[in-house]
Amino acid sequence: MKIEEILNDNDCVNVARKASIPFSGVLSQDEINYCIANAAWNSVKCFNPDKNAKLTTFLYKGVIIECTKQIKNNNGKDKKLNVISYSGFNLIESKHGNVNDIDMIDEIKNCKDPDIMYGRFYENKTLSEIAKENSITKEAVRLRIKKNLKIIKSRLYSGV
Repeated sequence: MKIEEILNDNDCVNVARKASIPFSGVLSQDEINYCIANAAWNSVKCFNPDKNAKLTTFLYKGVIIECTKQIKNNNGKDKKLNVISYSGFNLIESKHGNVNDIDMIDEIKNCKDPDIMYGRFYENKTLSEIAKENSITKEAVRLRIKKNLKIIKSRLYSGV
């Protein structure tokens, strides 16, 4: 699939816009469009239909992640980022070096369930895969992800 196909598909566009609605009061329309384009690009690069997930679901979560990164980036524009301070989180450090990834990873590592969040949003694991790895139910995984996303969102909106 090509990025043009995603951006011209009505279902994908509607899903991306729906995912960006909570960020409309915080980000400009240009920033939201940038986030949607990045999420579409990541969908082209990373989406795996063999994981029993829909492209629209992958895109929806990608838009949320990109918008969250953008908010974090906007909040830290005047601050100098010290990447060395992130070295305590070895699971992430060995896999990613991108500053935006590090910003988002900083939020994930402060969650109650960083391994679940990392597995879902960086390794694109299904809820079933995560549940099996952690010996919990799929519903428990879904609830933990929802709870952690709420915490991340509240911290980003409060500027903490």
